[in-house]
Amino acid sequence: MMNRTKEGDKFYFNINTMEYAWERTDDIVKDNGLLTRGEIQNVVGDVTAAYDREALFKSNEPFIIKIQALGRCYLVRKAFKTRLEFMRAQLPAIVTLQSWYKGQKQKQKYRERLSGLKSHEDKAIVVCLSPQ
Repeated sequence: MMNRTKEGDKFYFNINTMEYAWERTDDIVKDNGLLTRGEIQNVVGDVTAAYDREALFKSNEPFIIKIQALGRCYLVRKAFKTRLEFMRAQLPAIVTLQSWYKGQKQKQKYRERLSGLKSHEDKAIVVCLSPQ
């Protein structure tokens, strides 16, 4: 395995015999499976940071859930208020349309009944109420 000194000089270390040399020999095999001290520190630092983030999230989870619930509640109340204002503004027009439609239906029923009575005048019974 090849390493460098603090000054940047290369040296070769045989992990099987635990010997080192300044020049590479045939029995020294390049092994990329081993990590350097810096690489180990980077991995440990990354794992520690990930663990810290997860622990922080878990400790703040109830607070985060409460904030989300408040945000959703605000949006629902805002949508409801907008819808209510729309309905209040349009209420006169809604009542006018409904009354016109109901009036048209009643006129149609009256006309059908009247035409039915006129077509069967001989069978129709006239009821007169006399004042007492």
